[in-house]
Amino acid sequence: MGWNMNKTNLKISATDLKQWSFCPRQWYIYKTTGRKPKFNKAIKRGLDYHRTKGEAVDSVIKAQTYLVFFLKTGGSICLLLVLFYWLFLL
Repeated sequence: MGWNMNKTNLKISATDLKQWSFCPRQWYIYKTTGRKPKFNKAIKRGLDYHRTKGEAVDSVIKAQTYLVFFLKTGGSICLLLVLFYWLFLL
C-alpha cells in the first residue's frame, strides 16, 4: 500500500473542494491508495464536521496516530502481563 508517501500528494485541489463526495477517511484512503469507495453515504454529510477538507484530513491522520499509539501500548501491556504470568505464576 502507499502509506509511506510524500505529503505533497495530499494537497487539496479546487475540484476536490467543489466536489465534496467523500468523508475524511474515504478521501484520505482514496488519496493514499487510489481506490474509490463504492457506496458513498458521505455525500449527504458534506462538511458538517469540518470547515475544509484539509481539517478533515488532519483529523483523520490524528485519529490514526492515536489508534496506532493505543494499539502499541495495549499490545505491550498484554505482552508484559503474559510474561509476568509465565515467569511468576507457573
